Amino acid sequence: MPDLSASPPTPLLRHLDSLYTFAQILTPDPGQAADLVLETYRRAAERSPSERLLTDEKAWLFQLMQECCRERAGEDGSEVEAEAGGASALREVRLRLCRQYVDRALPVAFATLPHEHRLLLTLCDVENLSCVEASVVVGLDAVTACARLEEARRTLSRILRNPVSSAERRLLYLLPEEPSEWMPAALQRMIAAELAPLPPTLPPAVAAALEPDAAPSEASTRDAAPVARGGSGPRRPRRRPLRGFLTGLAIIVFTGLVGYGVTALIPEPETDFNIITLSARHADEVRPSFRTASPEQAERYVRDRLGRRITIPNIDQVLFLGVGSGAIIPGAEVPVLLFEDPATGERITVFTYSYAFLERNRGRVQLERDILLQIESDDRFDLHDLGERKVLVWRNRDDIFVAVTSGDADLLRSRIHFPS
Repeated sequence: MPDLSASPPTPLLRHLDSLYTFAQILTPDPGQAADLVLETYRRAAERSPSERLLTDEKAWLFQLMQECCRERAGEDGSEVEAEAGGASALREVRLRLCRQYVDRALPVAFATLPHEHRLLLTLCDVENLSCVEASVVVGLDAVTACARLEEARRTLSRILRNPVSSAERRLLYLLPEEPSEWMPAALQRMIAAELAPLPPTLPPAVAAALEPDAAPSEASTRDAAPVARGGSGPRRPRRRPLRGFLTGLAIIVFTGLVGYGVTALIPEPETDFNIITLSARHADEVRPSFRTASPEQAERYVRDRLGRRITIPNIDQVLFLGVGSGAIIPGAEVPVLLFEDPATGERITVFTYSYAFLERNRGRVQLERDILLQIESDDRFDLHDLGERKVLVWRNRDDIFVAVTSGDADLLRSRIHFPS
């Protein structure tokens, strides 16, 4: 077999660029495309010169490349496998073009979002904060922040998908329907490409500012300066007359007493909005719709069938039975994870809610504020003893897990952990 790199230039080499282009249509990987070109020229060197004259030289080389590609697709060189390889290569090309379109259009689309949406997307999808952690930064409660993050993702996805040609729209069908599956990576690429890098002079300046004996800034010195005594100082507000204050206080007290009396006469509605008691009440109704011992398979099922991305917790010494769906209120189904303790035979039913779920169903369900505060940290749990049932509540990123069991909830709490 001749060494092409050591051979003098031949007329066949004038088609090298065209063959490499054609190879990248047949296989999306540049390295595999180069190997395919090399194999094609090796095969051409083995053929007799008379064979080249049977057809156009360039077309003949393309034909040899197709032969090499078909043989790589399968040992029998079947046409079906070759076509499947070509379809796979074409899909890879389309995915690359789809990514290029997103990278080109994303900066303009991102700039049109409301300021709060841009902040939440940056904190959660670029800096990998949970929406609970981001809520503290933007000054919102956790439920509202998670709902608005979801709204920001949907809005950005809609902007990217709408004003495009029919050809681009066909490319964008390759994007997963759930924005959280592709948007974080796209936003991270955008931030890296669009924003200026860290100035080299900034780290030493910040380090100096952190020194305990750093001199106070001119602004802080000016703000701390005492106000000069005399007529130039701020005037004190005049006090209200005591009589007016007492009159106002009497009106407020009287109004409060009347309101309390009227409220006491109105019976409270019997509808229960509490997620804890509703989950305990409906736990026995859930049946597995997908039986599997593999958390990874269950996560794919939840993503594809139920439209949620969740991470299934590991529970030591407990069997994972599968996943179902349950609704504690009409029209609001959530994924439900089913476990069983083989030592006791007790079933553990885990409802998977989210902060966005709480926001969407505000007024229909509620989780008390003290519980939300208790589970703000990922490693903290909230335990409720309902008599025959025990309910354990905890959080992982934006997901809220409510486990219902009749067994030892304290022992259950010590067994729960998430894959790293």
